[in-house]
Amino acid sequence: MVGDRPAGGTDLPARTRAAYDAVAHDYADLPRDELAGKPLDRALLAVLAEQVQRRGGGPVGDLGCGTGRVAAHLAGLGLDVVGVDLSPAMLRVARRDSPGLPLAVGTLAALPLADGVLAGALAWYSVIHTPPALLSGVCAELRRVLAGGAPEPPERTRQVYVSAVREEHR
Repeated sequence: MVGDRPAGGTDLPARTRAAYDAVAHDYADLPRDELAGKPLDRALLAVLAEQVQRRGGGPVGDLGCGTGRVAAHLAGLGLDVVGVDLSPAMLRVARRDSPGLPLAVGTLAALPLADGVLAGALAWYSVIHTPPALLSGVCAELRRVLAGGAPEPPERTRQVYVSAVREEHR
């Protein structure tokens, strides 16, 4: 590995960005009420909202927010949400569908956020694009932007997720 590029020079973030830019408008046409049919997903998001609010609130990052559906849901739960995604085209759709939602272009490896600024963070199906060798750096970046006392997943959850990412990158 060289930086965030695997040996051989392939720029994974650029390839991922190009792929999502190419499908952004089609992606936006997926069922907008997808969370309505996923009670477990809604429950997990509600737990995050409750934990952040119990600790006094503050900004929550939807990191890898894509078209902003989950960010909008979190805002509907009363959270102050900022979305970050590496695809400008996905963010254009998010701006169209959720005007007023703060959004920024960035990667999970280099978030455009100050140290300790987030009361909570969510990387909903975003870390899957990270090769296993780069996961520790992404985790360090997430910790960098989280305020002290922000909710973190239990160790067992992290272990299961890392195993799933490794399987995805076989």
